[in-house]
Amino acid sequence: MTAISAVQVAALLGRSAPTPEQQAVIEGPLRPELVVAGAGSGKTETMAGRVVWLLANGLVGPEQVLGLTFTRKAAAELEQRIRVRVRRLVRAAAD
Repeated sequence: MTAISAVQVAALLGRSAPTPEQQAVIEGPLRPELVVAGAGSGKTETMAGRVVWLLANGLVGPEQVLGLTFTRKAAAELEQRIRVRVRRLVRAAAD
């Protein structure tokens, strides 16, 4: 059972709740998964949400995360989003 949902994580971070489709991906089983989505559909947002959700629930450690993207720009954006959100989550948990 999950201790905290993707919607709860978003609320703690002051972010909009994920769409039902995004939530299904974020909270999906802990296994490799292919998500096909077009440009501007929220892939990076969903990947960041999944990583933060997995960390928040203790399902993985930071050293177990590998995010693959097609460009260095997308990889940098993904890294930045995750770093900022993890910091915020740690602060929220301390309050």
